[in-house]
Amino acid sequence: LGYLGGAQFGDMAAFNEALKTYDLENPLGFFVAELNPEVERIGKSFNNSWFAITKRAPINFSQNFSIGDQVKFLGKSLGIIAGFRYSSDYRFDPNSTLNRTATAGDFLPENGEEVPVQTSFDQQLSRETHSVSGLIQLSYKLNQNNSVSLSFMPNLMGQNSVRRYKGTDPNAQGSVVIFGDDQFYEERRQFLYQYKSEHFFPGSSMKLSINASYADGQRNVLDFKDMRYILDQGNLQFDSNFNPDRRYRYMDDNMFDSRVSLEIPISEDMRTSKLFVGGGYNRSNRQNEQVLYNMRGASGLIFDGPLDQIITEDDFTLGGDDRSFYYTTGGTAFDSDIGFRDISAAFAKVDHQFTERLRVVGGVRVEYTDIFLDILEYYERDLPVDSEERDLQGGVRVNPSQIQEWSVLPSVNVIFKIQEDPNAPMNLRASFFQSIARPSFREISSMSLLDFELRGRVEGNPDLVITGVNNYDLRLEKYTKSGHLFSITGFYKTFKDHIELILEPGEVFSWQNVPESYAVGIELESNYKITDQLEFRGNVSFIWSETTITEPVEETRPMFGQAPYIVNAMLTYDFEKVGLLATASYNVQGPKLAVVAGAGEAAPNIFELPRNVIDLNFRKSIGKHLAVGLRIRDLLNNPVRRAYDFDAGYILDFDNVRWGTTYQLNVSYTI
Repeated sequence: LGYLGGAQFGDMAAFNEALKTYDLENPLGFFVAELNPEVERIGKSFNNSWFAITKRAPINFSQNFSIGDQVKFLGKSLGIIAGFRYSSDYRFDPNSTLNRTATAGDFLPENGEEVPVQTSFDQQLSRETHSVSGLIQLSYKLNQNNSVSLSFMPNLMGQNSVRRYKGTDPNAQGSVVIFGDDQFYEERRQFLYQYKSEHFFPGSSMKLSINASYADGQRNVLDFKDMRYILDQGNLQFDSNFNPDRRYRYMDDNMFDSRVSLEIPISEDMRTSKLFVGGGYNRSNRQNEQVLYNMRGASGLIFDGPLDQIITEDDFTLGGDDRSFYYTTGGTAFDSDIGFRDISAAFAKVDHQFTERLRVVGGVRVEYTDIFLDILEYYERDLPVDSEERDLQGGVRVNPSQIQEWSVLPSVNVIFKIQEDPNAPMNLRASFFQSIARPSFREISSMSLLDFELRGRVEGNPDLVITGVNNYDLRLEKYTKSGHLFSITGFYKTFKDHIELILEPGEVFSWQNVPESYAVGIELESNYKITDQLEFRGNVSFIWSETTITEPVEETRPMFGQAPYIVNAMLTYDFEKVGLLATASYNVQGPKLAVVAGAGEAAPNIFELPRNVIDLNFRKSIGKHLAVGLRIRDLLNNPVRRAYDFDAGYILDFDNVRWGTTYQLNVSYTI
């Protein structure tokens, strides 16, 4: 700036003298005049809708239209299908709850004693969703042996979720009531392009199938507001320890997927023995960025008017009074990341009919996984592993997450015909196959973000590894001449490094691998025609699962995400004479582990509790072209409920929400 000569840079006395001169020539007013207009412009550029509003929701609505035809193009058959769908959906629960506790799972209430909680909120939750989707598909039959099809499917969705809550802070002194308005507005855009061709070679009787797709996707959070204020000793004011903030997130998520399969007959009778060979390649890349803005000047401010007038555009005029607000950027490098995933695969399979009764299908699939994920700033700066410029997280240097692994996955399926009657066969099926489950980008990332649904911070775990699964199944199935089906299936699955969601101390959600888990069970299935008009379909499964860990504590518990029982049933009655079809369906799942709280150290685990769901559907045909229908979804309006598993039972909800019963009227016209 010309205040010091080069020889004076190390002279502290000369530096202090230059600093005094600089301050005299550049008073504070100079910076106010130069910088405040830009700060004001930024503050007034935001959508100033901090507080939620209440309005009556319109009726949910959806419409779809599709048309298709087959024409001749260059002398060949060309099939054309085009479709469009639009829907709007509104959900609301005025009596939702949310609780958080660090009390140990062996807590036993006595004499009406309540479970101590860290946070307890009564909530109003709403979710507004609008979606548009389309389809254009062209199918061209080149000749009798070759066909090709192209399709394009755009999908657009916008969802606005709002939470208004009220609760108490047990750690605050005096009677402090906490209020808040959270909003999470998200848009999703995906354009899907697909190619498919099938080819038959008469000379060799081989069949070739080629499939390829490309998904160009974006998932952007265009406003994520976190607004909190308190009622303290009769005064409504902003929390002195909290500045309102809003987040903006931008994600590009693209995927290319391709598969090639060749079917080769290896016997004179094509039905006796076939060889299948092929391969595939999948490429995914994701870039996720977040920008965080804090609103300064609001902390501790006492409200002096209606809520909708507390924050106005004029308050962002920096005039030096107590009501001047302005925005600052926040966040860390851990708010943004970039990742790439490449999966290459090849397989070979033989389908061989040994005898009239015995058929065996077996093969092997080889996959190579290459996953790379890094904090966006570090990736763009090309920082090497263990560079001192990489920050620490939990005392550990934040390096790229990378998985490079070969997987050899064999499979075999044996089908034995106990009864060969073509109208009433009985089959025994036995199978074994290995599979894997890869961690998602979000699970393996070092990124740390606030989650609206969990209302907590979520951090990935870069040390996650691929889950390996061994699957064993034995199924006995019986068909009858009346069209009935009865089957019983026994299964056993072992998991190595199963991934589960955990809640760590400090209210941070993350994921962890567990060394060994297993699930064993039995499934009963039936398809029974009670009368010519009345049909029953249903299945019920009973599953026993177990996970054993030794760190951070020794614990044996049910497997993460596995329900102990699953019931599905459906009754269909066809009033053919009057053109009326009526269906009633029911399903329920037993309590399943949803979050491993405290990583097994503190609070009890959190389970998603059973939810009885009954749906009814009626469809009436009117003439040849017109039909009307009535669909009732979630007739019982059971809550979506997650609760802490205390020894005394599920006596404290983690969260609880009812989205209501939906009555849907349908009108359709077919040309």
